[in-house]
Amino acid sequence: MAFDPSGPDAAPGSASTVLDPAIWQELRSLFEGDEAGLADLVRTFADDSQRTLDRLADPGLPAERWRAGLHRLRSASAGIGAAALSALCADLEAGEPPGPDCPGPLLERLRREREAALRALGGATGDPSETQETDPG
Repeated sequence: MAFDPSGPDAAPGSASTVLDPAIWQELRSLFEGDEAGLADLVRTFADDSQRTLDRLADPGLPAERWRAGLHRLRSASAGIGAAALSALCADLEAGEPPGPDCPGPLLERLRREREAALRALGGATGDPSETQETDPG
C-alpha cells in the first residue's frame, strides 16, 4: 500500500506537516512504481543535504555562501516535498546570516527539520533504512 502523508493516521508533527502530499504524490506518479528509483532519490537528497549542512557549519562562511547554501537546500527540499525544511530555509535565507558565534542554533534547527523530513521520506518509500544516519564524528 502506498504511503499517504495526509491519510487518516497522520498526526500533528507527523509526515503530513513535514511532507507536501501533492509533491510527494507527483513524484510517486513520475516514478510509476519504481520504488528503488524513488529510494535512490531520497538517498541522494539525504547525502546532498548533509553535505550542504556541513558547509553551512563553517563559522567563517561569507554571507553570500550562507545564503547560497540555504537556497540550495531550500530548492532540493521543495523538489522532494520536504515542505517544512524548505520553509525554514526560505525564512533563514531572507534573514541576516548568523555571526561567527551563532550558526549552531540555526544549524540545529535545520538538522532537526532535515531528520524529520528523512524519517517521513523513509516512511513514504517504505524503507526505514533510508532514515538511518551515520555519526560523522
